[in-house]
Amino acid sequence: MDFFYDNLGSSEEARDLKGERQKIKDTLAKTLSSQGFTGREVDEVLNIIEVVEVELQKIKDGLIGTNINEGIDMEDPNRPVAEAREKMREIELKMAADIKAKVAEIRERHNLN
Repeated sequence: MDFFYDNLGSSEEARDLKGERQKIKDTLAKTLSSQGFTGREVDEVLNIIEVVEVELQKIKDGLIGTNINEGIDMEDPNRPVAEAREKMREIELKMAADIKAKVAEIRERHNLN
């Protein structure tokens, strides 16, 4: 999903990041396929990742133009960034659990057939 990378620009670092993320998805898809998952089932799992990528990008985009000193004490001027990182961590942990649950659900469907 290119939306996730829209504001990264065309830098080499952005291309590398996009490539690495795509490699991870491709590896996951290959692994699931080798375990008997259909293309549709693989897409069910990959869709979880794509939805989360959009959520994470929205959080990052929300920091653009944020005055980190606005309305907070000067002892912790990076609180908005820290809060965003914590929220992203929570979303990523939930994504991992959702992927695990989806894979288990699909395996259960295979066992029922």
